[in-house]
Amino acid sequence: MRSVFRFTSELDDVRERVRLTDLAVVLSRDEHVHCEFGPVSVWREEDGILQITTVYQGLTGEERMACTTADVYLRAAGSKWFTDRTAMIEAKAKADATVVPMLVWQFMCAVEDVRIEARLTRQRPGTAHHFASRIAFYRNLFTRQIPAWERDGRLGNACFAELYNGLTDPTGNGYALAAGCPTSEAAALLALRLVQERLAATNQPTVDLDAQWFDYSLAGSLQVGAVGQADGSERDRADGSAESALRGEDSHEDQTMPAWTQRQDSNRAAGLQMDDVEGATRTGGGWSGRLGSLQQYEGPSSRGRIVGEKSEDGSEVAVRDAVYEPTPHSDVTTKSPRVMERGWRPPSREAVSAVQLWKEGTKGAKRRLLRAFYHSFWREQNALAGGFQYGRLGRRLERVATERWPRLFEHRRRTGLRHDAAVQVLVDCSGSMEPYLDACKPALYLVADTLRTLRVPYSVCAFWEDSVHVVASGEGETATFLWDVIPFARSQSSDAALALVDLEPQLDNRDGFAIRLAAQRLNAREERQKWLLVVSDGQPAAEDYRDAIADTKRAIRWARSRGIQVLHLCIADPLETEFMQAIRHLYGRATVVIRDASEIGTAMEKALAQVLRHLSQGE
Repeated sequence: MRSVFRFTSELDDVRERVRLTDLAVVLSRDEHVHCEFGPVSVWREEDGILQITTVYQGLTGEERMACTTADVYLRAAGSKWFTDRTAMIEAKAKADATVVPMLVWQFMCAVEDVRIEARLTRQRPGTAHHFASRIAFYRNLFTRQIPAWERDGRLGNACFAELYNGLTDPTGNGYALAAGCPTSEAAALLALRLVQERLAATNQPTVDLDAQWFDYSLAGSLQVGAVGQADGSERDRADGSAESALRGEDSHEDQTMPAWTQRQDSNRAAGLQMDDVEGATRTGGGWSGRLGSLQQYEGPSSRGRIVGEKSEDGSEVAVRDAVYEPTPHSDVTTKSPRVMERGWRPPSREAVSAVQLWKEGTKGAKRRLLRAFYHSFWREQNALAGGFQYGRLGRRLERVATERWPRLFEHRRRTGLRHDAAVQVLVDCSGSMEPYLDACKPALYLVADTLRTLRVPYSVCAFWEDSVHVVASGEGETATFLWDVIPFARSQSSDAALALVDLEPQLDNRDGFAIRLAAQRLNAREERQKWLLVVSDGQPAAEDYRDAIADTKRAIRWARSRGIQVLHLCIADPLETEFMQAIRHLYGRATVVIRDASEIGTAMEKALAQVLRHLSQGE
């Protein structure tokens, strides 16, 4: 058995990275973009990484947020759409040919930043204060160090500080020239000219810069020796080629950052869609939103026999490639996770007595939930019927004169208790849930018993991760287990809840992965309302599970973008403020915090009441 791996990363910057990653995804139109912190701010498109400088770590509050947001706009929007990478390669070659290559290159990057900032400010005026905060930070950083640099003989640093201050002065000529550059090539030529003029005007010896604050990634682009053979297709998508810009064919006034809106998913319009080919059918509600189609999650399943792992009915466990979002930013090659789906298993013998105790303990909570549901449901039905208690007045009032026993009122049409909804409960069965899992079982029984009474289809699924030995491959590997404790097909059975007794803590958990799988199942169903209840301690922990919080955030966003309502029952200490902030940022306001195992039943009743309120109103 392999050693237990636990997620122990600090949460001080998790919330900030998730927020910045969400913004970068929107601006770059690339769902696989990932924000990291590093020495300089740079956009590495070939790796899918937006690196934000760590020099802002000393700032606090709104100032730090403004500077980091400016970096995201500058790289995910500016460098992505407006920077000509081929021109930057040529600029780097020209800078290396000078006597002060680092000074020239750093100033070229600064001029390109000012050019992009001016363009983004024209298109998005709301970003002006973010860029102003960023410029003010660097101006203050350089100005404070000029006396020390001059005293230590680091004249290249002092020269760069003076050049940067003149460049970023909104009232100066340098800012106007940089903001008016139509292309990256023009900005590089301007930077080279300004540095040469500054060096020619000083009588001090020429000393190069010995620090780096700005950079542009040139990896994955054309090599310097092949720049002359590059065709126009390698030029920037937004700026076009430098030659066309100089001829006036492309004007920077016409270059805008692409707008991006998110399409809403709804199954209500599924009946209005037509098939592409005769006899062909469409799956889902025709969603084609920002996170891609479902094609990457579809495909044939492979069968493999797990040594020593058989269900009680003798059937083999199905092993298939799992839903997995690749992480191109990883520094090592990771193998795609696998998923092992366990079907329903007959409950143990002692399950009947345990369920009887749960039934007695949750009787009061169930009564309160049903009373509130019926009150809201029939009130909604009365409103739909026009407020008449016994039905509407009929139209054939002549019956008063023609019939002996006239029927003046129409019968009230009552809607049966069949709801266009489905509920999926996802239970974390990792080792960290051991102190709470026994207390969760009565709460899960309350959900199962209440939904079965209302005839709402539901499912309870347990998930964990463990190591297995697959005979087909001949080697061991990790896999995510999904056990349908109560599948949808058996949810209306009177003995369905007996299987909850067999829930036991296992090893690791990959929350984002399991949520994505459960949401995929739920999204394939035809019900209009879809609910996903996640019961966990909010601590993703699995081998080689990098950026677990960010992956969980993407999985929740994937589910909600398809119209699935996601609720989270988090078992955590509320005194851990940083952890609670990260959890609430993942699930938003749809989070019920459980402070102790004794509060699990009350928290589940609260979450279930919210679900039933929406069901009763038909929302």
